[in-house]
Amino acid sequence: MPCAAQALYNSVGSETIHTELLPGGLDGKYDGEGFVFGVGVKGIYDSNLFITETNEQSDFSFAASPWISYNSAPPGGARFILNARYAPFFRVYLDNSNLNTVDHSGSVSLSYEGAKTTLQASADYSRFSAADRLAGAFVEASNFGFSLNGTYQLSQKTSLDASWSAAMTDYQSARFSSSDTYALQVTGFWQATPLLRLGPSVRHSQIESANTGRRDALAFLLSLGYELTGKFSLNASAGIEFEDYERATGGDTEVQPTGNLSVIYALDALWSFQAAVRYRTLSSPSVNNYSIDDLGFSASVNRALRNGSLRAEAITNFSHYQAVGPVAAPRTDEENFSLFLGHRMNLFEDQVNLDSSIRFSKNTGQQVWSRLQLSTGFNYIF
Repeated sequence: MPCAAQALYNSVGSETIHTELLPGGLDGKYDGEGFVFGVGVKGIYDSNLFITETNEQSDFSFAASPWISYNSAPPGGARFILNARYAPFFRVYLDNSNLNTVDHSGSVSLSYEGAKTTLQASADYSRFSAADRLAGAFVEASNFGFSLNGTYQLSQKTSLDASWSAAMTDYQSARFSSSDTYALQVTGFWQATPLLRLGPSVRHSQIESANTGRRDALAFLLSLGYELTGKFSLNASAGIEFEDYERATGGDTEVQPTGNLSVIYALDALWSFQAAVRYRTLSSPSVNNYSIDDLGFSASVNRALRNGSLRAEAITNFSHYQAVGPVAAPRTDEENFSLFLGHRMNLFEDQVNLDSSIRFSKNTGQQVWSRLQLSTGFNYIF
C-alpha cells in the first residue's frame, strides 16, 4: 500500500498555515496508479486560537477528513500523467462552536514528458479557517491558484525554462483586503557540468490589492541548480528587482535584492536534511498602504524509523512593512519564530498512520503573542 501523505503547507491569504495539524491525505503524492481513498481524524489543542497578546483563548477542536487521490500513471510511466486530489475538512470546536466549519482542499495537474519538451499545467483551490500571523487574526479565506510550467531542450547543454502563475486570495471578512498575484519567469540554463546547471532569469510579477493598489516588478536573476541523484540537490536564484507602486509618492522606482535557496541532503537511508531561504513581497491584508517584504529561513531534519518517522523543524520570518502611500502612523516590523516536532507511526503495512505533533510559535514587533499547538490522530488508507 502507498505511504500516507506527508506534511503539507497551504497558503491562506498572505500567510502559511501548517496543515500537519490537520488529518493526513492532503498532498495526494502517491507512486501508484489509480484511485486511493482514505480518511483521517485528529484532535487539536490550541493555546492561543486568536493569536492575541492578552486574554488568550485556548480551545480543543476535532477534525475529520475523508479524501481521494488519483494518478493516471506512476511517475515516468507515461508521457501524459493526470494527478488529482480532494479533501474536505469537518472541524468542530469545544468552546467556540461559532467557528465550526467545513473547509476544502483540492488540486489537479496534467503533465507531459517528451523527448525534448516537458510541460505541466496545474490548478488548486483551498478554503481554510485559521489564524494568519500577517493578518493578525483568525480568518476565513479561500485561495485559487493556476500555473503553467515548461522546459525545452535547445541542445545537449542548453535548455529554456518558462513558468506562469496566478494566485487569487479572497477573505470572507471585509476587514481584510483580498489580493491577486501574477508572475511570469523565463530562464536560460547552461549545463556547465553533469551535475551543475546555471543561467540568467527574467521575472515579471504583479500584485493587485485594495490595500496597496497595483505593484509591478521586474527582476533580473542568476539561477543555478545542482543535483546528485538520490543524495543532494540545491536550487538557488539571486538578483535585483525593480518595483513600482501606483500609489507611491514621488513616482520613483525602488530597487531591492531578491532570491531564494533550497537544499535537500540525504545523509543515508535514515537521515535527511532540508533548508530553505525565501524572500517575497506581499500586500498587507490588514493595513492600508503597506506592503510586506518577508524574509524566511527554515531548516528541518527527518529520521526514518523502523515503522515510521520523526521530523523536527525550525522556521524564522522577518517581516518588513513598507509604506507605499499615505499612512496614518508608522507600522512596526515583525519577527516570527516557530519550532515543530512530529512523529508518525505506520501500522498494518502502512494502511494506518498514527500522527502526533507539537508546535510552538512566538511573534514579536507590532503584535506580540505566543502559541502552543498539540495534535494527535490517525489516517487510514483503503
